[in-house]
Amino acid sequence: VYVAAEGARGIVRLRRPAWRIAHHIDRPLPFYAIDTMPLVARPQDCIDLLKAIEARKIAPKLLVLDTVARMMAGKNENDAQDAGEFIEALDMLKRALGCTVLAIHHTGKDDSRGARGSNAFLGGVDTMLEVRAHHATKALALHVRKQKDADECETPWTFEGRIVGPSLVFFETDGETHRKLVKGDDQFNPAKVGQALRALQALGVGAGVSTLVLATHMTPMIQ
Repeated sequence: VYVAAEGARGIVRLRRPAWRIAHHIDRPLPFYAIDTMPLVARPQDCIDLLKAIEARKIAPKLLVLDTVARMMAGKNENDAQDAGEFIEALDMLKRALGCTVLAIHHTGKDDSRGARGSNAFLGGVDTMLEVRAHHATKALALHVRKQKDADECETPWTFEGRIVGPSLVFFETDGETHRKLVKGDDQFNPAKVGQALRALQALGVGAGVSTLVLATHMTPMIQ
């Protein structure tokens, strides 16, 4: 169940159809979008959300709340007490539904400092993931910044966005592909220089070649 306080129409009309096309799904998709965000300032809203889910007769595996700022309307995300009330609301939803609850949050102006607002957010959640985007190539890296009761995974999951039908769909990539997308393919990295030297049989002091010969071998002249 995806609770979208903003962009709900885009999810239904663009994102979900694109995901179907990308993964060759032609059967009913158990993905439900709701555009009414429960507010922390109004505890009854969370109960109403649970009733709305129950009315659809579904038992979700994942509840997504998009975004934290919308859910905290009327509260101060910089205030530890208000942030604590938000965490309590997530815990209540998690217990009632028996599923994972994912709340989407933004970084501040200085994204190196992580999620904006009170440190109580980091202290209260079980898992915190951070998405880093390279907009020019649509490459994404998903980093684990906190994992309660387990070691944080040091290697991020990486993805590449591709246009599929009406929207962008992200496909998992390996580390080397991500590096090339983000930094470009370095034509003169040490491994390639070594490969060229071996091809020229130029290993060792007595067999050395000039940089001009090496460069010409690595970048053949185009007439």
